[in-house]
Amino acid sequence: MIDGVGSRAKGRFPFTPFPRGWFFFELARNLPTGRLVSRQWMGESVVAWRGEDGNVCIANAFCPHLGAKLAPETGGTVRDGNLVCPFHGFTYDTSGACVATPTAEPNPACRLRVYPSEEINGFVFGYYDERGREPEWHLPTMDETGWTKTLTHVYSVRTHPQETSENVIDLSHLSFLHGFEGVGHSGNVEVDGPCFKTDFRVDGSYKFPLLKRIGTELDAEVQIWGLGFLFVETVSKSLGARTWNWFLATPVDGDKVDILVSAKVQALDGGGIRGLNLVPRGLREKMMLPLVMYEFKKNIENDFMIWENKAYRPYPFLNEADGEILNFRRYCTQFYPESVNRSVSPATA
Repeated sequence: MIDGVGSRAKGRFPFTPFPRGWFFFELARNLPTGRLVSRQWMGESVVAWRGEDGNVCIANAFCPHLGAKLAPETGGTVRDGNLVCPFHGFTYDTSGACVATPTAEPNPACRLRVYPSEEINGFVFGYYDERGREPEWHLPTMDETGWTKTLTHVYSVRTHPQETSENVIDLSHLSFLHGFEGVGHSGNVEVDGPCFKTDFRVDGSYKFPLLKRIGTELDAEVQIWGLGFLFVETVSKSLGARTWNWFLATPVDGDKVDILVSAKVQALDGGGIRGLNLVPRGLREKMMLPLVMYEFKKNIENDFMIWENKAYRPYPFLNEADGEILNFRRYCTQFYPESVNRSVSPATA
């Protein structure tokens, strides 16, 4: 399901809407062998398919021969693991090479523009670099043994992926906008190349009636890899569960960002809601998963009006409660072209 909540964002930010890095493309289960899909992704019309070797190819949607669109809605097909152009029958493998034509030997220079792809935890990602450079880093894979299935939902929002990732660094808004109490950092921020790690703790109550009744105590560890991959692992003794949440923001066309949110749950031994720990573990997890997903979605939806209507402040007037916002903005500069204005100094009164 995709919710549309806006359509215009151009000119709001002093940096490109298409940063360098890994960005979500599709759920792996939606790309079986032989199926061709098309997308507007990172400002480009692209297609993707899975070859007979199981590898996914993400490529520019226009044939390098004479420009026909290769999307399924315009006649593009997959045959024997290769993409076939509907105009002249030029055939491309998952490396982008033209491997056959009906009339002559393929021109070796005739190649699709292919984006590097990776399949991680059931998500297919593509790597975008406006200069066409190869990936310098890769996304982490989580061991899903002992975890529930993954629930997912997609939103379309008028914003920028830097804004959505900065949101989790801005702890003070968690109290005012989202109603959490006792929010604070529980450790140090770590920046290692493309990875930004931080954590926070919540002690107190929360507005959701069930959680308010039992109290809310949780520890959250956050991993940010570029501007398209945000992963949060939360341990909640009051709920009696460990949760995983992915937040995957992908620029579409320079205006909108598609945001995939997802959740998994693993029950903890001991603690939790009174009486619930008497329920068999598997059933308990099935009961908790939709609750966790509901809470995750509700919190994110509270941010939409802010994201869609705020003005980006490159020189913000910050105070001590604003924590690591400037540190995070410095981290973000590595994902933009060298020509971008990288000044992230705070304003002074």
